[in-house]
Amino acid sequence: NGTYLLENGMSGYKSNTSGSGYIRGDVYWEVNTIYDAAHDGMREIEFDAVCYIPQGIIPSNTPYSYSTSSELYDYYTGKWLTSSSTYGDSERGENHFVHTIEWNGETHEIEFFFSIDWEPYGDWYNVLYKSYVVYIPEGYDGLIFAAQAKPDNYKDDATRFQLEYISPGADIMSLVTLDPYTGLYFNIY
Repeated sequence: NGTYLLENGMSGYKSNTSGSGYIRGDVYWEVNTIYDAAHDGMREIEFDAVCYIPQGIIPSNTPYSYSTSSELYDYYTGKWLTSSSTYGDSERGENHFVHTIEWNGETHEIEFFFSIDWEPYGDWYNVLYKSYVVYIPEGYDGLIFAAQAKPDNYKDDATRFQLEYISPGADIMSLVTLDPYTGLYFNIY
């Protein structure tokens, strides 16, 4: 538990442009488990991944579009548990995904739902709440939530929003525009 700094964890650009005024800024992430129970050979885990965007990163004199980058991965294979990009607020039913992981002669099915909510809070510019419900086999311990640093230019950032079409299910080491050594990784047990 705790809140951790992710350097260059958000990016933004002037709204209604093709990346004009591209910026990056540091953010803070935490992951909080809300529910974790086993039944019928499966574990149900509910958790919130929370991203805090500080004041002063996004220019106040011009409307900006901004985003963060975070996904689920399998620890053992590095496989990205691809989920279609969701922009703005969303409901859990809109985001339902099932993936099969094969590792060491075993097959594990991972099912998850998530919702997204952006809310201004306290002294923060904005706070992202990404709420998950995950179903995994009871003996599986390889689920990772990753918050990733943003690229240093708009072109690569725009490409990242298309990764589910460019390299669905790829492993984290081969995803274009992603430097796996600049992220935060949280074990979800």
